[in-house]
Parts: sequence; C-alpha cells; structure tokens
Amino acid sequence: MQQNPTPVSTSGGNIHAFFKDRKTISIASSSNSPKAIDAFQLPVSPDLQRLTKSQRIFSIATRTDIRSLTISGDIEFYLFMQLRAERGWASFKMTSHKWVAETAEFNARLEKCNAEANRQTIQKNPRALLDKLLAIEIKVMDRIATNNYKCEYPLTVCVNEVCVEFDITAARNSETFWKAACAAVPLVKTEDKTEADAKVSNSVRLPRITKLII
Repeated sequence: MQQNPTPVSTSGGNIHAFFKDRKTISIASSSNSPKAIDAFQLPVSPDLQRLTKSQRIFSIATRTDIRSLTISGDIEFYLFMQLRAERGWASFKMTSHKWVAETAEFNARLEKCNAEANRQTIQKNPRALLDKLLAIEIKVMDRIATNNYKCEYPLTVCVNEVCVEFDITAARNSETFWKAACAAVPLVKTEDKTEADAKVSNSVRLPRITKLII
C-alpha cells in the first residue's frame, strides 16, 4: 500500500525538519567566465564615431548611413533651397526617376561645395530630398499665409558652387531670402495658355453640338 508523503507545514518546526538534511549550494561567479563586452566601446570606423548608439545600430543593420536620409546643416539646407529654385522642384510634378537624377545633381554640387572647405560629404538618398521638399513647401505656405518672411538666422549659402557666409547683421531679420524662396516655385499646377484656350474653345462649342443633337 502506497504511503502518503509527510505533509510539510508552514510552522517553524516541520519546515526546518524538512530542510535540515539538505545541503546548500553556493553559486559563485567563475573567474574563467567571459566578461560582458560593451559593443559601443569597440573601435569603429571614423564615419560612425560621431553617431549616437541608435544611429550606429541603424547604419550597421541597414547598411545605410542614417545621415544620408536627412538634409541638415546650413550648407546642405541652402544648397537645397538654391537647387529648388534653379530646377523648379515641386512635389506634385516629381517622380521617382526625376528624384534619382536630381539627387545625383545635388550630391555632385554638395561634393564640390564641401571640397572647397575640406569637409566630408555624406551622399544623400533621394528620400532625404523628398522629405525636405515636403517640409519646405509646408513652411512656404505658412509664411505666405502669415505674411512672415523674416529670416531669424544668419545665412550660409553656396554661390557659384563656392560656400560663402553673409554678414550676420545684414542677414538676420532680412525678408529677402524667404520672399525669394516663396516666389521661386509654384506650389500648385498651373495651366499653360494652350490648355486654357483649348478648354475655352470646347466650352463654346459644346452648347452648339448639344443643340444640334437635340
């Protein structure tokens, strides 16, 4: 006949009696066990040294320099604005093929501009230009709606592909830059004269055709 195990009570006497013949095992860290290594303390290429930890992870995992996805800094910003005005960038008429060509042009101009000042150039991804254009168009519409064209910061631009810095006192609070930027590229599609004349001609002819049919 199977006997039931002796019940273990939570009272002090029975619980101590249950564990009195058991041996305790001490767990100590072994000196031979490998130490944890901080991956961010390991040597990295010079291109990644200025990145944050999350930016390094993204760049290594995707094999894409995260800085190539944004337009940042005065030089890149004002070069972008210059090319936007020169080449008529507008989001409603840009296609993926156009963005590839325009990004190549931007990178070539940026490379030449940075070479004058011995700076490193991060080749931009078309996504960087697309995102920046959308942000600029929103800012342009806001400035037009509020009639606010003041530039609160000193301007640094590329003139003839050579970077020069304007006088700070002359550039700050000036309306010249944003007025030119807001007027440089139409934000909506405009019809040319031929299309407009064709629509007017059709609107005149349609009633006559309808009358003949009736």
